[in-house]
Amino acid sequence: MNSPLDEILNWFKNLPPVQQTDVAFLVSYMPGLDIDLGSDEIVTDFLGQIDKLREGKVREQALIVCLKALIENFIISKRIDPEGWKKRKAMLEQLSIEKDSQTFAKLAERKEFEGAQWVSSCKKWNEMAKNHLTDEKIDYWFDFG
Repeated sequence: MNSPLDEILNWFKNLPPVQQTDVAFLVSYMPGLDIDLGSDEIVTDFLGQIDKLREGKVREQALIVCLKALIENFIISKRIDPEGWKKRKAMLEQLSIEKDSQTFAKLAERKEFEGAQWVSSCKKWNEMAKNHLTDEKIDYWFDFG
């Protein structure tokens, strides 16, 4: 039986690199992590520190609960809605017209792709969480895993 933490890390490792950096950055404020946010190795540092923090089953269970809460509150809840991405794109398109700016136009074009990627990643998180991160699944792993 895989640890729920391994399931979280598998989800993380399967993200596109830019999303890995984004998640590592947003989760880096968790107590116990000390990641240099100016480093080019933020993802490697994040994974290394998570590995060090998982000493013992009780600590690992606490780590699972913390990561789940942070990822769901800081990332999933804010990036899963396709309508939110459409609004961001429309806002950037409007700015490109108002300011006659190719920079805003290019950002608007990228928002559609970025949004589709995030919606997909969030759906994968929700599926993984449903299968591995319920209180019952975490308790079962703790007792029998």
